[in-house]
Amino acid sequence: MRFRPILVAAFVALLFAASPSRAQIKKDPGNAVIEGIVLAPDGKPLANARVFLQPSDGLPPHVAKTGADGRFRFENMHQGLFDLRAQSQGAQSDWRRNISVKPSDDINVTLKLKPAPKPSQPAPKPSA
Repeated sequence: MRFRPILVAAFVALLFAASPSRAQIKKDPGNAVIEGIVLAPDGKPLANARVFLQPSDGLPPHVAKTGADGRFRFENMHQGLFDLRAQSQGAQSDWRRNISVKPSDDINVTLKLKPAPKPSQPAPKPSA
């Protein structure tokens, strides 16, 4: 009966070794795709805009640039929630929040930039 605790410990160790940890699952790329187009404030496709895809799990953001046709693509995305935003020359889109990605998803998003804010002008000085 002395061997019973050793066998139980060996079995538990084998279970932990055989099952992937949560960290390993998150690092494994999926095959989901998030793609779309970035439009300038005038509604035309915008080349060379930067698109930021922020995972909600705290990992660093993914960054892509749009092509000449204004399109972007993120491939091999893992399952989770993501926020998406585009920027170019001071103009930016609103955040698209909580985009839910599941394995094998093909998600298409349109991001429209808002005009860059105009610099504020100093208030006129009161006359004495």
